[in-house]
Amino acid sequence: MNYSRIRYLALLTIVISAMTACNEDEFDTKPLNDVSEIVIFTHELYMETEILGGDEYTPLYVKNDGLIDQYVATVDDFDQLKQFPLNRLITCLLGVGLREEQIPQVRRSVMAYEYRNENLIAQHRRAMYQLNQGMEMRRDYWTAKYRSGEISAREYERIMQDLRKKYHRAVLKLKEKNAGEFRRSFRMLMQHLNRILDNSQWQNLIICLKIQ
Repeated sequence: MNYSRIRYLALLTIVISAMTACNEDEFDTKPLNDVSEIVIFTHELYMETEILGGDEYTPLYVKNDGLIDQYVATVDDFDQLKQFPLNRLITCLLGVGLREEQIPQVRRSVMAYEYRNENLIAQHRRAMYQLNQGMEMRRDYWTAKYRSGEISAREYERIMQDLRKKYHRAVLKLKEKNAGEFRRSFRMLMQHLNRILDNSQWQNLIICLKIQ
């Protein structure tokens, strides 16, 4: 066998080995597109806003100040899964069957996530409190007028509908203001979890988080 043929076979062996390694890496690597998809899905979930109340007897409000479990998860939730109500993100995360060596890694990721979100959540809740107080003053004003007979039931209902629309716009504006920071922080958490979890665990987490 001449030198050229030996060299060719050696190069062919190297190429085949490299292709095999690439295929194995591709099989073992969890697609990062999943991170972007779940970040977008969670952002859209956060932006959904159902206005409750806003009638003669009930103040205007949104559940949990318009925040979602995925953005308010804490390390206490992680440590105390049996407390009620359960946090959706933590329930899904622990439901994938974390191995013993993964638990402290995931816990550190959740702790860092809580720390990043702490001030943002506090600011959000303060802004919602002020908004709710202002809307309640308006609702009380018009409810008093309705009960005293100064305005009709039809007019009162129209005013309440208008108030609900203004409240909805105000809540959305607040959410939009904070959405970028929540989305960035959640992306970082998902990237960390993507590296810690194996393929099966990661896919189960994504499926669980997308169940509504």
